[in-house]
Amino acid sequence: HVSAIMWARAGVRLERISDWLGHADIRMTRIYARFMPADEYDAPFIDRARAAVRSEEQLDHSGIS
Repeated sequence: HVSAIMWARAGVRLERISDWLGHADIRMTRIYARFMPADEYDAPFIDRARAAVRSEEQLDHSGIS
């Protein structure tokens, strides 16, 4: 369930992940909660990661390598 970990890291709600995985009970999905970002701690890191990705995408589109 690597996809579920990635979704959790991206901040997708557990209820949605549960639906996507076909879990009958949300308790089965709660194991992915530990991968969810904690706003007060992770927000600066997430912002930096998103900025880096945007920067790389801009370089890719500009033709500069």
